[in-house]
Amino acid sequence: LICKAYPDAFISTCCWVSNPFFKQKVQPFTLWPYQKEFITILEYGVENGIGIHNDKSRKMGFSWLFMAYGLWGVSFVEGFSFYVFSITGSEVDNGGSKSTLHSLFGRLRFMHNKLPDGHPLKAPLVFKQGQVYHEEHPDRFMHGGHMGSDPARGGNYSLGLWDESAHAKIDGGDIWIAFESAVNCPVLNSTPRGEDNEFARLKTSKGLIHTSYHWTTNPIYVEKKYTCKKGCRFHNEGGVIHAPWYDKRTKNIHDPWKAAQEYDISYSRSTSNMIFTEFNERIHVAKGDIDYNYKLPLYTGWDFGISDPTVILWVQEVEGNLIVIDCFHDDNKVMDYFADVLLSRYPGSKYTGHFGDPAGKSRGARLESATSVLAEYNIHIQSRQWTAKLQANDKILAIKSFLRTDATSGEDRPRIIISKHKCKYLISALKGAAWPTDQQGNVVPDTTMKKGPHRHPVDALGYLILNLFPSGKYHWPSGALTLEDYEIRKRVKSRGLSFAGGTTIMGNIWDRDL
Repeated sequence: LICKAYPDAFISTCCWVSNPFFKQKVQPFTLWPYQKEFITILEYGVENGIGIHNDKSRKMGFSWLFMAYGLWGVSFVEGFSFYVFSITGSEVDNGGSKSTLHSLFGRLRFMHNKLPDGHPLKAPLVFKQGQVYHEEHPDRFMHGGHMGSDPARGGNYSLGLWDESAHAKIDGGDIWIAFESAVNCPVLNSTPRGEDNEFARLKTSKGLIHTSYHWTTNPIYVEKKYTCKKGCRFHNEGGVIHAPWYDKRTKNIHDPWKAAQEYDISYSRSTSNMIFTEFNERIHVAKGDIDYNYKLPLYTGWDFGISDPTVILWVQEVEGNLIVIDCFHDDNKVMDYFADVLLSRYPGSKYTGHFGDPAGKSRGARLESATSVLAEYNIHIQSRQWTAKLQANDKILAIKSFLRTDATSGEDRPRIIISKHKCKYLISALKGAAWPTDQQGNVVPDTTMKKGPHRHPVDALGYLILNLFPSGKYHWPSGALTLEDYEIRKRVKSRGLSFAGGTTIMGNIWDRDL
């Protein structure tokens, strides 16, 4: 009776798991404290109709846990219905009654088969392709499928699992709308894959329960743990927990983004098509907003849009380094509106220069160019360094050079500092800017930044750097390059970036009297 009433009791008493990394390949399903905790949360979500967003490291046993819970539900719970989908249908079920451990339903079938015939807790279940159901109680069933745009079509399920949610090949927003409407308790379960996907966006949704299980929550994995030194293979910052288990699992991983995705639960570092792999909020973002300093030169960087946002950045420069103090963006507004914004933002300040997209010289719907309208307000946009020979990706390379910290000093010394609250749009863009990918997730060669909202603040910053440092030649930044950088470098045929005076580094901005 206890096993029928409580899923954790059933799992601990009746379920087995198979893992080739165990000394004993097949063993009883012993629940770790974090797994018991998650079952409690899952039960709460099902009972109250609340969805769950669960990010986790790889090898935490969640696929087995979900299927063990499904086995318990379809065996004993009246009206239990569970929809499961993943990247491909075969990852959910690869054979019905002949499914293997390489699929989720195959693992459920394995646990069911481990119960001997005649066992009082072995329910009469039927396994068909994409289906598991109770032979005597048709209201208890599980269905499965692939990650299509309309999962659980026409269904009304008590529980749903969107496995590998961050790795959708189609619009995750459409998937989530359909999934949420068909399921009482929709669960998203995944390792992260950057910040430009529905799984990342839903991480902050107020309508979901949010859980996160790092590999360090498993007591076996953290045996003989230690703190890595600064500048280890995958982490620029020091003080990150390592352990022999982590070192073994990542031994053959050469790409830092892969370790960030599989084990570190890092949204910002966990995608292969990230452009600004150097960006680190701890290093490049101030603890708060930075006030305007009348002692320092003040510049603006512009990217002009019509239906797309027009972006203005307010930047101050000190000894060849940049302080981004403010950011503004809006769309579908006339250029007079942006002139008013500029003139009212820091009244009485004296601007040293305004830099922007040379496309601003083109005439718009009023038969006036953006730059000519701004000039009427004594705002003169300069774009002197933009020539036909200068390639679009040079903006990216220039920004990467400023984000790159000093590799020789042993300190995180940035050449750019950004206001935390006023510049959320720019910070989001630097975190989310990505190269286009094909359907397999591979970066498309010979392309520039993926179109989207991240492009505009990045362009504004790029135009400012290219114009503010006219003597620079633009090449790949010096210092240790990641493997992703080398791949990108092969595609980007740009000139070099070296600034007059070499690699002058700012030092700690908080120690300066600004």
